[in-house]
Amino acid sequence: MARLGLAWAEGLHQAGCIPVVKHVPGHGRAL
Repeated sequence: MARLGLAWAEGLHQAGCIPVVKHVPGHGRAL
């Protein structure tokens, strides 16, 4: 799942979007 998430985030980043990560341990708020 980690690789899938990273690939998804990288795809959004290349598309000009900032991925919102809500389920990362240690982060209570969305980035």
